[in-house]
Amino acid sequence: MPYATYKLLHLIGIIVLLLGLGAALTTSKGGAGRSLGMLLHGLGLLVVIVAGFGMQAKGNVGFPFWLWAKVGIWVLLALLPVLVRRAALGASAALFLAALLASGAAYLVLMRPF
Repeated sequence: MPYATYKLLHLIGIIVLLLGLGAALTTSKGGAGRSLGMLLHGLGLLVVIVAGFGMQAKGNVGFPFWLWAKVGIWVLLALLPVLVRRAALGASAALFLAALLASGAAYLVLMRPF
């Protein structure tokens, strides 16, 4: 697949991931919205990681530190629903943290500071 296709899939995955995370964290426990939110969250995570590594392979960028930092952000975004479910973090705080993490990931890929 061309690089542009991977990039489009990556962006779609980010949108699905964040929409699913929002739905999973703001709906009541056991509700249909929560199940759909978790499904979208997982699907978005899968698309983001597959398309991201596809872009990495097509772009021949290797594994610089900013890429490892983005993988770390991906892991944190994957763990947010678990942290909320175990009451280690409130839903509002998790949504705020998700926005910060997504912004940090965008900063890393655009600026490539290291």
